[in-house]
Amino acid sequence: AELERELKGDKSDRLMGIIDTHEHLYHAKDLERYLPAARAAGVSTTVVVASPSLVLSGRGANPGEPSMSENFENDVLPAAKEHPDEIVPFTTLDPKDPNKLETLKKHVQMGAKGVKLYSGHTSFYTISLDDSSMEPVYSYLEQTGLPVLWHVNYPKYADELDRVVEKHPKLDVLLPHYGVCVWGDNDGCLDRLAKLMRKNKNVYIDVSLGTRELLMDGFSAME
Repeated sequence: AELERELKGDKSDRLMGIIDTHEHLYHAKDLERYLPAARAAGVSTTVVVASPSLVLSGRGANPGEPSMSENFENDVLPAAKEHPDEIVPFTTLDPKDPNKLETLKKHVQMGAKGVKLYSGHTSFYTISLDDSSMEPVYSYLEQTGLPVLWHVNYPKYADELDRVVEKHPKLDVLLPHYGVCVWGDNDGCLDRLAKLMRKNKNVYIDVSLGTRELLMDGFSAME
């Protein structure tokens, strides 16, 4: 019905609009350019995820802290406070940080509404996804109901992710980029991911793509 109204140009009974579940923010001032474009595209709400410097600028010897917390506290959180109806702030964690659970709880108290995990990205993979040191974090997220946007290269780390999901069935997990199943020759990956999602109703994917190569492969997969 909403699609019919859109096609007919009837704006009198609009639903909430599009929710963009995955954006990075270099600096809070960049919203001056992003928000008008998002509004024009019908995006009513945007999840902005905290990011390390390696993601934002391609630089930084340390892919984790302290740049992760700096981006959340200096850019993402202020953006959400300035635009509370449009920006949803997600913090992030460095699995190698011995104080990661305390950092997470601190950021939740400050206003984080969810968590972005980079630990399944090949550039950030430092420990296995089901490493015992992450158990307190997963348990906390499961207990609080905080959603997790988790970049996981499913072709490489499927077994590890499956074990985490099986052990924490109430963990709300959103896998971006189709779980990276659409990049390159990964026959059978989407089928396995679909089975995981059917078995675990708290596992979702987003359809964000990214770099040009991933973008083109992603469009082919959608087609």
